[in-house]
Amino acid sequence: MVDVTYYVALPFLQDDTGSLVAGDGEEFQSPSAAIHRAEVLSRTAGNIRAVAFSRTGDPSIGEFTDAIILRKFGDVPNRSTALVSPIQTTLESIAGHRPLGGFGNFRKCGNDQ
Repeated sequence: MVDVTYYVALPFLQDDTGSLVAGDGEEFQSPSAAIHRAEVLSRTAGNIRAVAFSRTGDPSIGEFTDAIILRKFGDVPNRSTALVSPIQTTLESIAGHRPLGGFGNFRKCGNDQ
């Protein structure tokens, strides 16, 4: 069992109905790189907000700790399917489509904006 920590920047945009939709998440080697990229993504044309988060666990067995929100840019929901589902999808993609289990609660780390 080897624990891996994923650091991810995930942008959000609005669809034609005004609903919050996740863009493509990007994985980074450090929390600071994910935070910096999330800030850039939040200001990129078409995106309205972004979040940097991490999650640690063993991808071979699909056991992970709760996601930790490192930083938010814009009005990103804390605990809702609007945030949980995109993070789940992003991590499954990064982990090679292995099931990652439920997310449970999100924890904050650092300063939110």
